[in-house]
Amino acid sequence: MNALESVSNIFKALLPIIAVVALIFIIVMIVKINKTIGKLDQTVDSLNTTIGSAQNTISSVNDTLAVVNTYVKELNTTVKTVNNVSMSVEAVRATAERIVVKAVDKWSKEYQQMKKFVLNVLEKLDNKAKTSQSALEIADRKEENNGRKEN
Repeated sequence: MNALESVSNIFKALLPIIAVVALIFIIVMIVKINKTIGKLDQTVDSLNTTIGSAQNTISSVNDTLAVVNTYVKELNTTVKTVNNVSMSVEAVRATAERIVVKAVDKWSKEYQQMKKFVLNVLEKLDNKAKTSQSALEIADRKEENNGRKEN
């Protein structure tokens, strides 16, 4: 039993030392946990500030989007007006083109008719001139023949 009593006495002497070491370890752990909780509290405060800033930014973005939506609605009206004007201009251009093409076609036909008429008149005048020339030549020959006969 002596051995057990020795072991018991050793553990009785070591127990307070182990308890003090365990207590120091627990105190160190509590201090570290306390520091970590303090840092965590600072992080949460910083996160709350960031979230508040983000909420303010989102609110500002929502206000800006509302303004942009108003401008887009106004611009949509303007774009529709410009589109309608563009379509009207295109319709006027197409109509003007058709009118010009018809006028040019009609003018071309009338020009061709006028050209034929003038050429016919000129041809008739040329034929008359040739006929008159031939008649004059025949008359001149007759006069020459008459003049020769009389001599």
